[in-house]
Amino acid sequence: MLIIESNPCSYSYTLPNTAGELHYRPLMINTEILEAAPRSLPKQAKSKRIRFSTIGHGLDLPRLAWSQEQQLFSLQDLALQEQLPFRPAKQEGKPLEQQPKNFLKQNPVDVLLIEGSDRDPNGSLITAMLDRVPIEERPRAITITNPVTVLLARKDIRRRKQQRKALEQLGYAGIEWLLDTGTQGGAIDQEVIANVHIMGGPTVVLPVYPLPQGLPARPMQNLLLPCGIPKRDWAPHQLVELLEHPETVGPTLISGYLQERPIFHPRGCMPDSLDGWDDTERGIRWLQSNKLGKGKGLPSEWMSKNTKLPQKSVLASTSLHIWVSICDSLSSWFREDGSPSTKTKPLSPTHPPPTGPVGERSVDPDEHNVGPREDEEAPWEYQLPDLSVGRCWHKQRIRNLKVSMRGRPNSAQLFDEGIEALTIHRNNCSPEGPKYLQIL
Repeated sequence: MLIIESNPCSYSYTLPNTAGELHYRPLMINTEILEAAPRSLPKQAKSKRIRFSTIGHGLDLPRLAWSQEQQLFSLQDLALQEQLPFRPAKQEGKPLEQQPKNFLKQNPVDVLLIEGSDRDPNGSLITAMLDRVPIEERPRAITITNPVTVLLARKDIRRRKQQRKALEQLGYAGIEWLLDTGTQGGAIDQEVIANVHIMGGPTVVLPVYPLPQGLPARPMQNLLLPCGIPKRDWAPHQLVELLEHPETVGPTLISGYLQERPIFHPRGCMPDSLDGWDDTERGIRWLQSNKLGKGKGLPSEWMSKNTKLPQKSVLASTSLHIWVSICDSLSSWFREDGSPSTKTKPLSPTHPPPTGPVGERSVDPDEHNVGPREDEEAPWEYQLPDLSVGRCWHKQRIRNLKVSMRGRPNSAQLFDEGIEALTIHRNNCSPEGPKYLQIL
């Protein structure tokens, strides 16, 4: 449950009377209560726990998401035992690239959770290890998370494509999830691509996509460090350029700029970056790696007063809220459809997944020259709503325009331009057809 207070609660006091009583008069408050959708907890099994292992950048947050399951090993790029002295001890190992080729064969697991695919530049390291594992002992599910920026760089697209095809040769069917921390209850602006690979070929039952909670993004003000910030990280006041009204950039709020870097307002979401400043009651200070780690779900109980988290590890880490949504979906799938009694028999590594009507999901999503099927050539029909002034459609557009203009310094001018664009759009949808080229 998220409680949003529009007016802080305050009281007015009077001096004690002769009887020694204290009188106070509460003032009115206006409170709005928003409730998240009920979380469907995965089924628990006392006799059979999911055996999982993690490969990551150092924080190893998935062990929090699956604390009730059995974690066999943890391979992290950076050993942070000294920085996180109170983190529950697991079987810590060297980074993945330093392990022998038969490591996964000697340590079989049910689920493999991997944070970042950049440690496997050619997309062949993990598949080469899995190729040595007998089919019946390979992980039932493999999840690889990456920042959404991997959709932009050509080398990242090529690496993920090679890795996906290599896993298909080993009998895995892959799906892709786009997950946003803000929609999963977090207070950080992070979007992640999760590639989930399920053993069993194209006919296997796949996990359900994690649904958003239906709540607005949480503000970062409760995650700010109250003290312990070095003097060098505080901003000089003479260089600060504050805006008249904070600007909304996604779920974040920008209250100004300092040396061309944004100053983030605490009532907005936390940025997934350390290249900027945050605006606090005590002043403006540089973004801290410990605070970013806390925003991603790292519990304070794991750290000490001397903890200084490395920026590289924190920036590359996936938020705990995203791991919880992934693990919840995998738990439900594993208990219901991924158990040995109901799972589909794995394909042989020498026989790739079939194509055709049964193997629709084997179509390469990175190839964009696939022509339409014959059953998709039916004429497309669409009935326009009533676009008249004063009708429901037009009133809704006006309301949306007013909401988007709220708080902007030139809101009156932008509102007039929006009304003009709306008029052109309505005329282009008239029976006479389009008359003006309109770029929105």
